[in-house]
Amino acid sequence: MINYAYIYSDIVCDADFRRTAALLVGKSGARSDLKGYKHLIDAVILYGTGISESFCEIYRIIGDLHRQKAKTVMREMSYCVAQSFCMPQMLSSLTGVPIRLSDIHLGMVISCLGEIFKNPRPSLYD
Repeated sequence: MINYAYIYSDIVCDADFRRTAALLVGKSGARSDLKGYKHLIDAVILYGTGISESFCEIYRIIGDLHRQKAKTVMREMSYCVAQSFCMPQMLSSLTGVPIRLSDIHLGMVISCLGEIFKNPRPSLYD
C-alpha cells in the first residue's frame, strides 16, 4: 500500500497553500475548534491543486499525513461540516449560488472550496 504522507507532505504543508485554504475554510463558516477543521484545509488543498478529485483518495492521503484511518478523517470532517450551522449562508456568499442547509454535505463543501482555491476571486482576500 502506498504511503501518501511522503509524496504529498510538501504540497499540503506549503505556507501559501495553507494560508489560502485556511482563509477559504474560515470564510465557509467551518468551526475551527473541531478536529475536522485542519483536515478540511488539507482536503481543499488536495482537491484544489488537482492531486485528486476522488474523495476516498483524499481521505486516505490525509489519513496517512496525520497517521489516522481514512474513515476517522472523513468522520471528523463530516462532523465539522455538520456543526457549522452558518455554512449555507457563508458558502452562498462565497459561491454566489443560494445553498440550503439540506444541500450541505462533505463532498460538496470540499469541491466548492477546492474550485475556489483553483480560481480565487480577488475579493477572497478582502
